[in-house]
Amino acid sequence: MKKKSFFTCVSTLLFLIALTTGTFTSCAFYKPLEEPFYQKTLFTLTEKTGDWITVKPLAYEGMQKKHGIVFYPGALVEPEAYMPLAQEIAYEAQVLVVIVPMPFDLAVLAPQRGAKVPEAFPNVTTWFAAGHSLGGAMAATLVEKHQQVFSGLILLAAYPAKSNDLSLSRLPVLSLSAQFDLLATDEKIEKAQSLLPADTRYVTIVGGNHAQFGNYGKQKGDGTALIEPEEQWEFTANEITEFLREL
Repeated sequence: MKKKSFFTCVSTLLFLIALTTGTFTSCAFYKPLEEPFYQKTLFTLTEKTGDWITVKPLAYEGMQKKHGIVFYPGALVEPEAYMPLAQEIAYEAQVLVVIVPMPFDLAVLAPQRGAKVPEAFPNVTTWFAAGHSLGGAMAATLVEKHQQVFSGLILLAAYPAKSNDLSLSRLPVLSLSAQFDLLATDEKIEKAQSLLPADTRYVTIVGGNHAQFGNYGKQKGDGTALIEPEEQWEFTANEITEFLREL
């Protein structure tokens, strides 16, 4: 009976995640692909810092004003799968990117874990929160609780849960979606617009899909991308760079 009860609880949790985000479609763990050497590795420094993966441009320490992004991975995606995207963002935007691993690779189990990151990097002057899929929904939870710490929110194929209404906040928000994303669809993102500030910036990546925000291959239920992952990472990084510069 105890065993049955345990699996019932797990099934209920997964159902609630799916109900909340609309993007959870598999119980598989998504691991980073072994790809050829990624060129942005030459211009960034990636290392393990405590429990986090940090990525920063080579010139970061010499910058007078330092900016950082706390990044939440998608559901059941290993954090290392976001290293190429983080390297692209760190290089293009010249910021520190801190990827925050989650228990069982589920940000919903520790949505406030990223609140400890700014405390560990006191030389960073401005912080932003970002996340992919379920990680984006939980990043919205993070900034909603710590609006005095974070200066903006970046959603990648994601939208906030109904319990996190940011519509009356002055928080700058960038929402990036992909044309062939069949998980975080345009309809779902549009339905959640009432939960975000009216001046939220919405951008669609033509030819992209849900999984190619990371580097973990195909995802069940997703559409087929017409662009390469590198193109989607570069487009994402360029939009984030423009968003940060405007602020």
